[in-house]
Amino acid sequence: MKRILVAVGVLFLALLLAGGLFVYSFRQAFRAMGKMPHMPDNLKVARVVSGVSLFSGENLLQPS
Repeated sequence: MKRILVAVGVLFLALLLAGGLFVYSFRQAFRAMGKMPHMPDNLKVARVVSGVSLFSGENLLQPS
């Protein structure tokens, strides 16, 4: 029973490693093709927007 658990664990780790390598190579191929989305420069720094005029009490949809 112990050998079966060890074999299943090793198989699981091998599949996890193979999946990680697949995802890594897929990302590298997308990056090489130029299709990898880039984060805009204005979103790289976290910000909190504050102000009185950001939210208003007016209804956008009127009940029918």
